[in-house]
Amino acid sequence: MRGFKGIRVLLPEWKVLMVRSPKKLPVDEVVFRIQPNMNKVELRSYLTQIYGVGVEKVNTKNVLGRKVRSRLAGGVTGPEYRKPSYKLAYVKLTEPFVMPKLFERS
Repeated sequence: MRGFKGIRVLLPEWKVLMVRSPKKLPVDEVVFRIQPNMNKVELRSYLTQIYGVGVEKVNTKNVLGRKVRSRLAGGVTGPEYRKPSYKLAYVKLTEPFVMPKLFERS
């Protein structure tokens, strides 16, 4: 770029959300909720380049959004629609990960 001075920062275009797993996982596995158009290679490079985390293996699972029927006044049901679909990524890390205890009751 002409006339550009300074550091060029590239921001990610992906939304990656770490979620708790419904089942008990080993300490070196983490579950992420990612966009359906993101693939394993992109997730691996995202985690290594932005967070500096070593990734050993990535497994993904497509989850179809559940059906919801809207409620109208007077107990009448409205049209049925589907919540957005998403993808779950089960990531095996090279080092153990401990979930931070942020909202634990004393």
